[in-house]
Amino acid sequence: MKKLLALFLAAAMLLTLTACPKNDPTEDSQTQAPAGSSSSNTDSTTSPSNSTTSPGTDTPKVDDSREIGLCATHSYASNVCTVCGCSLWDGTVDTSWYSVLNTEFTLTTAAQLAGLAEIVNNGSDLSGVTVTLGNHIDLNNIPFTPIGTDNEVFAGEFEGGSYSISNLVINDTSLALSSYRDIYGEEVYYAKAALFGNVSGVIADLNLKNANISISSPNNAYYSVLSVACLVAGGEATINNCAVQGKIVVSGDVDSLCIGGLAYYANSLHNCSSTVDIEVDCIFQESRYTMSIGGLLGAISEGTIDACCSSGSISLDIDKDCWLNELNIGGLVASCSNSVISNCYSTVSINAQAGRNVICYAGGLVGHMAKGKIHSCYSVSNVDICGHQYIYAGGLIGYVKTGYFSSVLSTISVNSCFTVCNVSCASNEGYDYATASTFGDCEEVTSNCYYCIIGDLVGDEVIKDGSPAGESDLKNIIMYTDRLGWDQDIWNLVDGEYPTLK
Repeated sequence: MKKLLALFLAAAMLLTLTACPKNDPTEDSQTQAPAGSSSSNTDSTTSPSNSTTSPGTDTPKVDDSREIGLCATHSYASNVCTVCGCSLWDGTVDTSWYSVLNTEFTLTTAAQLAGLAEIVNNGSDLSGVTVTLGNHIDLNNIPFTPIGTDNEVFAGEFEGGSYSISNLVINDTSLALSSYRDIYGEEVYYAKAALFGNVSGVIADLNLKNANISISSPNNAYYSVLSVACLVAGGEATINNCAVQGKIVVSGDVDSLCIGGLAYYANSLHNCSSTVDIEVDCIFQESRYTMSIGGLLGAISEGTIDACCSSGSISLDIDKDCWLNELNIGGLVASCSNSVISNCYSTVSINAQAGRNVICYAGGLVGHMAKGKIHSCYSVSNVDICGHQYIYAGGLIGYVKTGYFSSVLSTISVNSCFTVCNVSCASNEGYDYATASTFGDCEEVTSNCYYCIIGDLVGDEVIKDGSPAGESDLKNIIMYTDRLGWDQDIWNLVDGEYPTLK
């Protein structure tokens, strides 16, 4: 398992939080309260209005109507809120609800959710089992152990029931660590940090609010494999109708690092959103691995991402003397291989000091694309990156790996997309290998694509793929109905605003 993970991994100046203008999965939440509670559920979370970060402006528009808590003022009696009915965690663990004879379970208390982690981490993958959330859960900022570890996986189906889990905290003390000593006698750690550490099943209809993932490397050791996210850290999950809001901070001396706002890796994402600030301040010691950081997703291979969006920021600060093999950063997804991304957008701002990387890719939507298709997507973002040499930064895509043969080119297409960008890239050692572009230098694979530069497009080489358009053009319904042909059943189209997802 460890070798497999290592092979897979081989192939953030914090900015203002910008709410992702997408319907909140808890918008029409049920009113069920836990057993024994007579209070009604009055969660009034509403869908934020359109709000994007316009490049070249100092203060992004923020939707103040987005409510992080489940209600304005909680009033708890026996760990149950008499206002919204949520269950408050006191740190206890309850596994009494589980029986190997049943295949369906409903969790209504925070202690039962903690029990799910204990059951999975003790070796029960729950394959063929459906676990349904039947209440809002407040984890009370008590450190929570992820559901699934490097060695144990959740293989069932988790149905969130459109309920929310708030105030998730995962830190060094709550991680389930695996470790061994290498041939030099050094302690090597493996860890997956998220609500779900390792998933091969389905996660659906769940909203995480005010998640706080804060990880630092142990003294005198390094993480060989560290995967971090708010919802799912690793595995091959299918994730539908989920949203996360929170913060991820990683620091210390690490060897390999992979981050996604919602998930690090997944097979498919549908109707998901992330509003996450990601902050990385690390020291790397001649890492041979690829580091990937995505606002929504870290990496995807042979999968699909549909009707998803991301907002927030990615801030990366790595000492310029630290060595990295490859760095991928994307506002939506960091690394995309042989996958399809459709009807998605990102407003994530990227600021990175990248160290002595061999190669670096950073894009407003996708960092590095090798095969696959992107259609009916856009980015409105700032991308500012400084690395060693061979730096590629783009408004929509950082770099498109097209190859040299038509058979390779035919496997890549980018169509009916646009970017409103402010891109700057440079070498921290004075090399002339920094390329700034609108679409990742992929003119031969783009069709019906448009760009608007607000601010700068700065690099040793500047490439403007696609057709220029004014900002007013990109806020005109006609652009989407007549030029781009976007599906009005999927997109909210309003004159004077960028499109949002329904």
